[in-house]
Amino acid sequence: MILALRSRFTRPAVWVLVFYAALYLLTGSGRMSSFDAVGQLQASLLLRNTGRVSTSARIAPHIWLSLNWLRSPSGIYYEIHDIGAIGTMFPAAAIGSAISPAPVQRLLDLPPLSARLCVSFTYCLIGALGPFFLYRLFALFYPVRVAFLVSLLFGVGTMFWPYTKTARDVLPGCVCVCAVLFYAGRLALYSFSHGTLPRAAAIRQSAVSLGVATGLALAFRVSLAPFLLIGIVGLLLALFKPLPRSVALNIAFLTLLPIFISVLGSAYYNYVRTGNLLRTGATRGHTLSSAMHNDLVFGAYALLFSPNRGLLTFSPSLLLWFALPSVWRESPRELRLLTAVFLPGALLYVVFLARLSFWNDVSWGQRYLVPVLPIFYLGAALTALAELDGWQTRGRTRRCAFGALVSISFLVCLAPVTVNWDLVNSMQYPQIVRPDILYPDQQMAVWEALYRGAVYGEPLPAPAIVSEDAIRNTGRNFPDLWTFRLLQHSSALAKFVGGTSLLTLMGITIISLRILLHFPSGRREEPPPTPNGSN
Repeated sequence: MILALRSRFTRPAVWVLVFYAALYLLTGSGRMSSFDAVGQLQASLLLRNTGRVSTSARIAPHIWLSLNWLRSPSGIYYEIHDIGAIGTMFPAAAIGSAISPAPVQRLLDLPPLSARLCVSFTYCLIGALGPFFLYRLFALFYPVRVAFLVSLLFGVGTMFWPYTKTARDVLPGCVCVCAVLFYAGRLALYSFSHGTLPRAAAIRQSAVSLGVATGLALAFRVSLAPFLLIGIVGLLLALFKPLPRSVALNIAFLTLLPIFISVLGSAYYNYVRTGNLLRTGATRGHTLSSAMHNDLVFGAYALLFSPNRGLLTFSPSLLLWFALPSVWRESPRELRLLTAVFLPGALLYVVFLARLSFWNDVSWGQRYLVPVLPIFYLGAALTALAELDGWQTRGRTRRCAFGALVSISFLVCLAPVTVNWDLVNSMQYPQIVRPDILYPDQQMAVWEALYRGAVYGEPLPAPAIVSEDAIRNTGRNFPDLWTFRLLQHSSALAKFVGGTSLLTLMGITIISLRILLHFPSGRREEPPPTPNGSN
């Protein structure tokens, strides 16, 4: 037993998970950060204390919180978001309900601090699973160090990192898509490899896991269903060639069944709230109005390339896509297959969003693109994997350009991690949410806030609704980290807890990083199966 435990803790994957969990807890805000998240917690509290997901009484008299609760034709009030976040927050709701002595109605109107803290930490830990699953995907084909560094580029070099500080439902949706890519890659790898019983068992397990991961992604964003299915169906069709027809049909059934169950669950959740299987909770009369006046081309440009709100502006590491043709042939066949089958659905999702009005709001970059961010990152990852795997053979200019892009990507993400980017819109940048301007106002506002906070200790300016709230007002301070918030508290106990937590998490992060970087350059997570044919 001791040998088994020791063997488990020498696996690189364990240290990868420990590293990301410690890192994201270290950079966590301790806040819920959005009214949407508070509404979802209210629904979890309602479910915990009444056993229902709707109520006949109006919840949250505050005008902003009440926007998350709509009245159905039958007269009941329901929370507008998908069921995934409500289930994710349920443990925090149970803890908050057990600790707080307040009556149920007061819990619903103003969720207790204990529940909100639990939600914040829960989402930090969930966020750690995103780059962890990408590491496991890359480790199927590359050495540990290469796979980890490329997962790290996703974890701290894309807008995924700033979203680990917030309790928005796009984060667990993104994590589930990372899991989808891992299980799809493992399914493809074993389908193309030799073997008998172990191979068959791994194929079945991967197929079921792929279906469950997709079903969970839809629980957070049911609107992803048709776009993820494009990739999954494309993958299953590609596997019909290397597998016997009966086996291929079996894995198709095992993959699609959990997805079908998840869609039915979402439909039923819609029905109990709105009385209509197909009417989602967030459906409003203006949902299909275009943020870009029905100009799909400009809408897609704004979502992907806008200097102020575009995906590439907030995740510069995705520029590695432009070097993909030079490394495409040397990339593993399975990763090329995933890129080819999942990318069309992600692009169609962008076209779908271009017709909506909700993406033109306050968020860090394009919040609605976070769930498909792993798919867009996959092509960039192929370039990064090839660069790092053949680092010694690359020219100096090429290595310097790659290192510069990685550094810029990290710095672009560092500012919103240390600053409460939810409040920078109250600064002197009136066009901060507009995707059609030529200046990166949102980036400029965050860097100004970072400079003023770091040099002068200035808190972020905020409206009275924030500054007069004792809890939310702390989000104006720099840095926007829960450990520093405790260190700034007047209580000696709070300072002790904050300092101890800060040092402990820093130590775990540094130690796990050191362990991962000191694995031998050729060390692999596990021996890959024998390939059936060449790349």
